[in-house]
Amino acid sequence: MRKSIIVFIVSIPLFFYMAAKAQQQPLYSQYVFNGVVLNPAHMSMESEYSNVTLMNRQQWVGIPGAPKTTTLSFSTPINATKTSIGLLAVQDQAGVNTQTAVDLLLSQSINLAENAYLAVGASIGLHVLREEDLKLNASNDPLFNKNITTTSGAVGFGLTFFTDRFFIGVSAPSFRQLTLKNSAYDVVGVSHYYLSSGYLFDLTPMLKFKPTVLIKKAGEGSIQGEATANFLLNNVIWIGAGWRQSESIVGITQFQLTNSIKLSYSYDYITQKELQTIQQGSHEISLSFRFGSKGRIVSPSYF
Repeated sequence: MRKSIIVFIVSIPLFFYMAAKAQQQPLYSQYVFNGVVLNPAHMSMESEYSNVTLMNRQQWVGIPGAPKTTTLSFSTPINATKTSIGLLAVQDQAGVNTQTAVDLLLSQSINLAENAYLAVGASIGLHVLREEDLKLNASNDPLFNKNITTTSGAVGFGLTFFTDRFFIGVSAPSFRQLTLKNSAYDVVGVSHYYLSSGYLFDLTPMLKFKPTVLIKKAGEGSIQGEATANFLLNNVIWIGAGWRQSESIVGITQFQLTNSIKLSYSYDYITQKELQTIQQGSHEISLSFRFGSKGRIVSPSYF
């Protein structure tokens, strides 16, 4: 009985959160391998090659209506112009809500000094939120007696300073969204802000160490911090762990299957006691295909 009550309490915010409050950005643990999901300027750090990545996240497995996110990202440089373009497509499901977003990305880097660059990125896209309120079986409630689809535009930006060993970036991938209204409620786009940084250390000729930090803020919400520690063995296997403030501990790994294909997996162990007994953690898996200009294979990517 106690478990059923907890499931009900947790599920209700998932069903109504986006409809009653705001459109939210999806949560990722593998941003350390695919930074473009947080910052369009990150594409300039991959200026030697094109990249396609498919990611899937199953959050809070075992809880009805828990978030499920599928993300497809693509980026490619434009010859020797120091300009990169890309695409980010996301479908995020939570309860009866499905948010689909398609964003076009642009990034331009500037050489500040030898091996030091500043990248400026921007995104523009279309976001669609569909609420299947009929699944709630609340036909007597005028707020939830029909399915609703709303559409908005979104504009984002990002800045990143980077070298071959270090980066620091700030971004707001949905800095501005059109506020949508109807007779029942408001759907408001919430701005998300990210500050991220990382450094690569050579511990031995066969072992590298990459710590990263991420600070994020959503709208009027509180600031949340994250940190990861990742080790690269022989340029083939990444093994690491992370911590998300007041939420979870993360285990993460990536395998270089071939010269151009990478497979990544991460698991979030929830530290919130009220959720530990009703879910089996969060799983995230991604497959990345990388190819160099004119078909050539380029040097390993560390960020």
